[in-house]
Amino acid sequence: MTVTTQSGCSWTASSAASWMSITSGASGTGSGTVSYSVAANTKTSSQTAASTIAGLAFTVTQSAAAQAPSSPQTYTITASAGTGGSISPSGSVAATSGTSKAFSIKASSGYTISSVTVDGKSVGRASSHDISNLTANHAINGRFGFMRVTCTWTVLTLEGML
Repeated sequence: MTVTTQSGCSWTASSAASWMSITSGASGTGSGTVSYSVAANTKTSSQTAASTIAGLAFTVTQSAAAQAPSSPQTYTITASAGTGGSISPSGSVAATSGTSKAFSIKASSGYTISSVTVDGKSVGRASSHDISNLTANHAINGRFGFMRVTCTWTVLTLEGML
């Protein structure tokens, strides 16, 4: 900052803030220059310092420290299958917020997929299901039933063969 005054007129510069200091020109006679430095603000809120140069008050306001981006949230998808089949991956499956996770549902021999539910709501009888854009924990469950086999019997009679 530049101080402009008559020759022979004395002045001082000061700052009461611990994070702002006068680095040169703390006092002078006649015109002169005042330099100051400001330490980095590590607080989450802005800060203001009042200073005086040649009897005039001025303020310096410093913005809050830049915040590091928060870590992505991790959610758990609990994947289970009833008797007669499997789900893959199974158990507690970790996934990051905003991502998707694919699940494969497979019936064992002699069984068929009877239902697939996500958070208790039916999503049909699909052999695969994606849980997309994760923003919360979820549960996926595969249920299976016996495969129905229909047998047709043909009875032949032999008439007159005796």
